[in-house]
Amino acid sequence: MGRIERKDKDGLINYVWYPGNLDDWKRAALSIGAGLGTALLAWIFLQSPALATVLGASITLGITGLSFGQRDAKSFSALGNLKSAETGRALWRALVKGFGPAAAAVLVAHVTPAAGLSSWVLPLVPAIVFAVAHQLGVVQTRLGEEANKKAEEAKALFPKRAAV
Repeated sequence: MGRIERKDKDGLINYVWYPGNLDDWKRAALSIGAGLGTALLAWIFLQSPALATVLGASITLGITGLSFGQRDAKSFSALGNLKSAETGRALWRALVKGFGPAAAAVLVAHVTPAAGLSSWVLPLVPAIVFAVAHQLGVVQTRLGEEANKKAEEAKALFPKRAAV
């Protein structure tokens, strides 16, 4: 749970509680805004609602998948200290990971023309982008953790060089 503190004119502090962290909401707003902006620009310049929808959904799901991959990798490393709140967050992320690509596929399927291969292939593109971005987020976080471990080991082995 996150909270926002607001002081009123009498000096009393009012708390506004919201689900999730503020950083999560900022990431969600960024991904949705980037997707809508991309879709709008693509619609203006390409004059194709189908391609604009595919590009917008792919950008939104790409940013979301990267963020979820990073969060999942951090959850994997803390798997030994499992708490009930973390399992609830994991359940929520799993629901969103299933619903997001499915909703994007339905949206793209309704916008693309019914004839040809595009009606079969284009709805899959945002889901594939999401899956690849999720894996990249996991790999990026894992590589960062490994680099930090190696740096700590080097610092322990060579304390004089670490200070330089």
